[in-house]
Amino acid sequence: MAGIPWSSEEIELLQELYPKLGWSCHLDIGRSRKAVNVQASRLKLKSSLGSGRLKFIDTYAEQIKHKNLIVLEEYKGTRVSILHKHLDCGTEWSTRPDYILNANSSCPKCYHNYSDHVYLIYFEEFDLYKIGITNNINKRLKRYNKTPTLIYSINLSNYDRARDLEKQLLSMVNLVNTNLLNDGNTETFKATKEEIKELGKYFA
Repeated sequence: MAGIPWSSEEIELLQELYPKLGWSCHLDIGRSRKAVNVQASRLKLKSSLGSGRLKFIDTYAEQIKHKNLIVLEEYKGTRVSILHKHLDCGTEWSTRPDYILNANSSCPKCYHNYSDHVYLIYFEEFDLYKIGITNNINKRLKRYNKTPTLIYSINLSNYDRARDLEKQLLSMVNLVNTNLLNDGNTETFKATKEEIKELGKYFA
């Protein structure tokens, strides 16, 4: 992308990420390390990482240590989910680093002790269905970049039962990761009306 002018969106993303990540944010912006450093210099941006030569996975690990979290996969960008582990309860789950850093997200099992709502939603624009669990269905649906239609939902007594049902339902469908959503792409799938009707029996 050398020689191509920076868009306002790229500059805004650089201003947000460079102070925290240094040149490592080039993975999120889609520019080379050199281009990121040159533009950051023009904008007089400073990185908390100094020279930026440290691997971000190491600095990120330090930043989340106080939450008793560790990372189990290679860093791929702040907006790409990687596997984390909560040392307090042993739960492993995939989430985006920016959710941990900026949205104060944490272990889903510990945080969602009262997450007993299993749901099935439909994104008409993409012809995609998604299964998930939450402790606040209305708030959860508003987090997506496209407005879904709620097809089925059920409240269970605790997180473990909800998680077990979610896993059972996900094992019954052919998952497709299209990366069309801003979150939850690993739990999306395509299905016929008959297949959705069959899944609906588990929400009765």
